[in-house]
Amino acid sequence: MRAAALALAVLALAAQAGAGYSVDPGASLDGRTLRVAPRVSGPPGERLRYEIAVRRDGAGNSADNRQSGTLVLDADGTARLATTAISVQPGESFSVNVRIYEGERLAAERSVSGP
Repeated sequence: MRAAALALAVLALAAQAGAGYSVDPGASLDGRTLRVAPRVSGPPGERLRYEIAVRRDGAGNSADNRQSGTLVLDADGTARLATTAISVQPGESFSVNVRIYEGERLAAERSVSGP
């Protein structure tokens, strides 16, 4: 049930993608494991910078996972970003935020969260 809600949230965010670049956070919840494998699309050959922030909150504790780097969109105008997986226990919530920068300009951003 949570996976279906997460999938709908991701689709809704993808529909809101801005002109030029689109970001799919690539978040999926399988049992107690949240897998994050973001993808970006835009003009082929573009060199971009990315930031991924994954946060888990629950019963008096939290965990943050942040990754960043650069990418070059391939001939099809797509790229996969760094991937991560975290454990999400019952009663915990999570959020995923992916930002794409063209130089210093924020070119695209997508977030998804779940119970």
